[in-house]
Amino acid sequence: MENVECTIHSLSIDRQELVTPLVLTDEMFVRQWEQEVFVSNPYHLEEKVYLTPKEELVRSKSELMIANIYYELNIPYRYEAELCLKNGKVKFPDFTLLNVNKREVIYHEHFGLLDDETYRKANFNKLDEYRKNGIYIGKNLILTYEAEGSYLNICELKQMCREIFLMK
Repeated sequence: MENVECTIHSLSIDRQELVTPLVLTDEMFVRQWEQEVFVSNPYHLEEKVYLTPKEELVRSKSELMIANIYYELNIPYRYEAELCLKNGKVKFPDFTLLNVNKREVIYHEHFGLLDDETYRKANFNKLDEYRKNGIYIGKNLILTYEAEGSYLNICELKQMCREIFLMK
């Protein structure tokens, strides 16, 4: 991969724009993914009040802590990016992550209000829809949650990310 990048960087800027490598380096792959335009959740924008290091607004302190972890661990992510399911329904997972090592997308849902029965039922239905669309817990879906007496453990989340994303 280093040879590909060295070869491309040895070209003038004008020629670099003409070259489309067959094999992208990890850096090029991430850059391409981050530059893709995506639709963000338009629902209740006024609820997005916590500013992340990427200078985007999220809805809760827990989502802010999660975004901080992804930023700190250099895991590319999108916040509340549109996900179109096979049946035409649209969902907005809290985080859409890029696993650079495996070149695949992983979703992260954080359930912060599990004590609320309406919220809980709606999110369990969302999990059913994900499963019907090939999005499985432990494969390409990370779940975190909070309820009375059960809080988000940042240290455990960091460790889980290091293992999932094959970090040292």
